Amino acid sequence: MDDTAQPSGLRLPPRSTVPGTLSTEELARFTEREHEVLCRRWRLFAPITFVLIGLTEVAPFFSPNFPSAMHVTGWVLALLAGMYLLARRKPGRRVMGWASVVTGIVVAAYSATPAAELGRYQSQHVLAMAVLIAMLPGIFSLTLAEAATTLGGSLVAWVVVCGLWKSEGPVDYTGLDVALTYLVFLCVVTLVAHHINRRLRLREFAARCELERVHRFAVEEVLHRHLPPGDVDRVLSGEHPLDGPPERRVVTVVFADIVSFTPLSDGLPPEELARLVGRFYDVMAGVAFEHGATLDKFIGDAVMALVGAPDTMTPGEQARRAVAMARDWHRAARELVWPGSRGQGLRLRVGIHQDPVAVGAFGGRLRSEYTVLGRGVNIAARLEQRCQQGDILVSEPVFQQLAPRPEGAREMGALELKGIPEPVRCYCLPGIEDEQVREAGSVLL
Repeated sequence: MDDTAQPSGLRLPPRSTVPGTLSTEELARFTEREHEVLCRRWRLFAPITFVLIGLTEVAPFFSPNFPSAMHVTGWVLALLAGMYLLARRKPGRRVMGWASVVTGIVVAAYSATPAAELGRYQSQHVLAMAVLIAMLPGIFSLTLAEAATTLGGSLVAWVVVCGLWKSEGPVDYTGLDVALTYLVFLCVVTLVAHHINRRLRLREFAARCELERVHRFAVEEVLHRHLPPGDVDRVLSGEHPLDGPPERRVVTVVFADIVSFTPLSDGLPPEELARLVGRFYDVMAGVAFEHGATLDKFIGDAVMALVGAPDTMTPGEQARRAVAMARDWHRAARELVWPGSRGQGLRLRVGIHQDPVAVGAFGGRLRSEYTVLGRGVNIAARLEQRCQQGDILVSEPVFQQLAPRPEGAREMGALELKGIPEPVRCYCLPGIEDEQVREAGSVLL
């Protein structure tokens, strides 16, 4: 036996990246997530802004402090409608981002038109620009470059339009220094806040990715210890859920344990015993997966496997796979030797029964497992206990599904099994020793 073999355990592979950073694939996922947020917020705020700007053309009927500019308002409303439709189509992230930048600059220029007609840089309508500066980067998930371009372009557009809109003479720059000072200050604060907020979102996404990675690794590690690799992929994709409601169906239950394990465990040092049991578990699991079986659990030196759950199989297919798996278990166990075994390897007893049982996830809030419950499980366990070294003891339901009948099978009659109210008719299939005897006899002949 390989002395370097170590008991398997749950070991999370180390990340190759610095904590808090994202891999290329994760960064692409973050960008796509931000793209989705940007489109979703445009679909939400474009109609709201459309209505609010439309109401500015109603305000002149109630107050002279709101001049009317219907043509300009119409163009801005058309632009907002276009952004709404663009967000519904979800173009590329770059297209959506820079379309948001252009829209922000146009709206900033539009907000300068009433200020230009009512006092220009001294108008109270300068507050509209302040609202726009604070709103745009926060509402829309823009990159730092897009936010900076939006704020800088909006500020330039507001200054130009506010000074030149409907100007018939020299431009009065009175108040520009005060308005521009506070607007620039607000731009800087908004840009810094936007940058910090985006970094926080990036770190939160990185933490979520790390949590998902650990969770997926833990789930895969657990599933790979119980299910064949193909079933693991289907379970993780949601195609084959294990947490659905329990159901009753025909399943073949297989029990196997090591013959004379107690004296063996008493005579081996703990380290050697751990290596032997680890090898035994790995070999039994590998053989089970090769035959499409589910490894239900290890119970000390015993193994419980299911054929027909979670994958649905015909009773005949279940019986054939279960018997083939049992024979391969016998062969594999014979190869597990240890110091002092004289090359003999392990000997197994195997019991197989097929019966309708309850299949599903059973447990409580703190612990749950996918398994089977019912009398059929008890019968398979009792058959294994009544089985002789190196043999396979199967119930009649299993034997009747085997075609052709196994050579050398012996009818054992109806056996009284502990805890089972009715006798169970059983058959003993040839074990590994019987096969070796027949092979040796055929060579001598």
